Amino acid sequence: MVDITECRKQDIKGLIERNVNFSKGDAGRVLIIGGAERYVGAAVLAGLAALRCGVDSVTIAAPETCARLMNAFSADLVTVKLPGEDLSDEHIGELSWLSENASVVLVGPGLGVSPEREALLAKLLPQMKAPMVLDADATKQVQLAGLEKTILFANKQEYEHLKETNGFTDEHVAPSLGTNVVVVKGRQDLILCSEGHSTVTGGHSRATVAGTGDVLAGIAAALYAQSKDIRGATLAACTVAKRAAVKLGEKHHFGFLASEFTSVLPDVLKELKVFRVTKHQTFKGSLTDRFRKA
Repeated sequence: MVDITECRKQDIKGLIERNVNFSKGDAGRVLIIGGAERYVGAAVLAGLAALRCGVDSVTIAAPETCARLMNAFSADLVTVKLPGEDLSDEHIGELSWLSENASVVLVGPGLGVSPEREALLAKLLPQMKAPMVLDADATKQVQLAGLEKTILFANKQEYEHLKETNGFTDEHVAPSLGTNVVVVKGRQDLILCSEGHSTVTGGHSRATVAGTGDVLAGIAAALYAQSKDIRGATLAACTVAKRAAVKLGEKHHFGFLASEFTSVLPDVLKELKVFRVTKHQTFKGSLTDRFRKA
């Protein structure tokens, strides 16, 4: 029998340090790989959620037409416009190079599911040079044995598929996880990892609205990029998303949209005290001092 603990606010309090002397890039960079003609908005939702959760930059790599549409949504998102109408093996080299400058790579928002996608992911994921977060479309099509330090999100049906394709049961899930964390999303999120399983409860029943999963993946990518703590970032992401849903439900009842999460995420992060502000110097002396000594 595996012990399951419930996440508490003190478990995520102060998870991320924000130093007053940080420079651009110190708060993390997220690369998102996804986007298909039918689901252009998914990567945008994930990207904006990541920015609202504190990372310095978000870059979305997507087929050219999709990427241009993403730029129309927001000037805050940088896009890499991959040639062609769809992701393919020809893009793997460039995506691998882009991942070298990323703190975390998020794969999946709007990616779609097909045998061709599964074959592409099998070649692409081993080439990523940073820890990863996989959203539902990607989670459905991967083998756990080939992953390290990766957060995978799945609903109950997707989790059953993951168990079937990877050959493990609920009773023996821990040995199959390695350094990865799996989140089974629901009214009560179940976070599975080798260090011990946890739950995050609460939320709002409207949080099943389309795009909410993309927002959650973006939150997780941002918190993981900043904290470097895979389990802590996962617990915090689920907690923040559920608290945000409650706040939106109080205002909009059953009518809130996934895009509205970005409006409440900063307040939720502040309320839960996820960030701790420090003032120690990250380098010897200030920039002004350096010029004075020159």
